[in-house]
Amino acid sequence: MISSTAANSSFTYGLLRHGETVWNSEKRVQGHGNSPLTPFGRKQIQIWTKYLAGQGWQRIICSDLGRVRETVAIINSILQLPVTEDPRLREQNWGEWEGMTVDDVYRDYAEVLDIQVKAGWEFRPPAGESRSEIRTRVFAALESHRQKYDDKKTLVVCHLGVIKCLIYAVAGRSFLPDEPSLVRKGCMHEIVYSAPTYQLANLNITPDRVEK
Repeated sequence: MISSTAANSSFTYGLLRHGETVWNSEKRVQGHGNSPLTPFGRKQIQIWTKYLAGQGWQRIICSDLGRVRETVAIINSILQLPVTEDPRLREQNWGEWEGMTVDDVYRDYAEVLDIQVKAGWEFRPPAGESRSEIRTRVFAALESHRQKYDDKKTLVVCHLGVIKCLIYAVAGRSFLPDEPSLVRKGCMHEIVYSAPTYQLANLNITPDRVEK
């Protein structure tokens, strides 16, 4: 569990990744780079929007990258929520690897990648950003949200790397390759802040899930 100094209250965060992009479909490393949503990606978010409607969400806080803005616009065509963009919710900066295909990274940086994967939270692409740095900025963004707004149920629309950092930090994971994965792609996840800690709530929610 992660401690925080915010006021004594309870906040639920729904963590949702942007829809599939062109670079996602091409299996390219995206990071701070950007490409538009594919038709399938827009359809994904339309399905999520129907699922999220009527659940009492009060605000969206989100990354300021284009693929997230496009995702939020689809969601907000129905939910009509106030939106706060925060660059601290951006995806990991993948440095020299941004724009490369995953296969090219494995081929051209095999030794570097092997070392970095074993570094856990200190995984850092060449000229990029470490996971521990993401963790610091993302939790700071949530703290700022709580200090500025009193919305108890907030959607966080961002990126898979950001979501993993949040969940793995709350779960106390080391981010090492021998740990079983907690996060499935294409799902939403919920964490709860209740002073002074964060806790995991619902993980790997799908749009057709029936809530108890």
